[in-house]
Amino acid sequence: MSGKARFPAVIVMAVMLAGCVAPATQRAPIDPELAAREAEKQQDLAVAEWIGQQNRLARISHRLMTGAVNLCGERVRPMIGVYFLGAPDSDPALQKAFNRYNSHSDEIHIVGVVEGSPAAAAGVEPGYALVKLGGWSVPTGKGAIKETFEKLGEVLRVGEPVELVLHKLGDRKVVTIVPVAGCDYGVLVADQVAVNAYADGDRVVITKGMMRFAQSDTELANVVAHEIAHNVMGHIEAKRTNVLAGAGVGLIFDILAAAAGVNTQGEFSKIGAQAGRGAYSQEFEAEADYVALYIMANAGMDVSDTPNFWRRMAVAHPASIQTNHAASHPSTPERFLGLENTVAEIARKRASGAPLTPEMKVEPAARSAKPSRDTPGYPE
Repeated sequence: MSGKARFPAVIVMAVMLAGCVAPATQRAPIDPELAAREAEKQQDLAVAEWIGQQNRLARISHRLMTGAVNLCGERVRPMIGVYFLGAPDSDPALQKAFNRYNSHSDEIHIVGVVEGSPAAAAGVEPGYALVKLGGWSVPTGKGAIKETFEKLGEVLRVGEPVELVLHKLGDRKVVTIVPVAGCDYGVLVADQVAVNAYADGDRVVITKGMMRFAQSDTELANVVAHEIAHNVMGHIEAKRTNVLAGAGVGLIFDILAAAAGVNTQGEFSKIGAQAGRGAYSQEFEAEADYVALYIMANAGMDVSDTPNFWRRMAVAHPASIQTNHAASHPSTPERFLGLENTVAEIARKRASGAPLTPEMKVEPAARSAKPSRDTPGYPE
């Protein structure tokens, strides 16, 4: 818009805004200093909620990852059951609040310990700063959390004791932890209000909306186990293969059309890729439901009421389930009945003393690649 055209437009907008109706009451005076304190308080609450959600997710995922270890193939890592926080690497928008939560320290602090984990058994408690890891001096400041996680990958070995030196307000504590084996998938909370969760082959991501919707730890465990199942069964790799296969078939038709003088602009390749993306989607989802209950059962969790979670999901979000899940997910009645059948199957195996392993027709697709560990607070 030119300068000459912009000036009349500004005048017209000013005239229109002049006709807007203003509030009738006088606004209460606001002390700027008190407003700043309130903003700080809300930031602190946001950080506390985020830490609480991460700890809840770490508590549940630790049990599930160790429970699913026999299904993970080579994707296994040592786990100790600790959630770390390095404030300098945290969300810039909440940097000061993270620093306050971290006692205004650049040290890496323990903000969560999973009950029943190796760390808990060794006497590790939240609030302590990590000073040494197996004789290695833990760095502080920017980049420290990433460097420490890389070192954890080098130092920790399943079944091999490792010494940690901790301190808090002058109290020095030396503990020895023996890591256990768990599936090597990152688990984190996404800052999204939508009720959703997904797996990408390397990680399991749960939205804040899902964290709030899943009222009990059992419900949240059902969601996390479902996504772990997608990873351990190789569904993401299988879907990529199906997309490429579909696109390849479509490409042949594009080439044939081009030979006949018709430019399809790759339309058949797109159609083929879309068809490949949808191939076996419902079957993959049903399989993830099935395997998830076995993962929970092997983690020592009660699976008897988990089918009701999907019933509650259908009641709370019927439109979402119909529009977003109809093509790729089993229908809610089928899902509920399938889960009930699996619960009964697991109960029969428990009663007979049979191994709690899913009934496999073929070996699952290969699991490859390693998860990213550059998030500020990765549950170990």
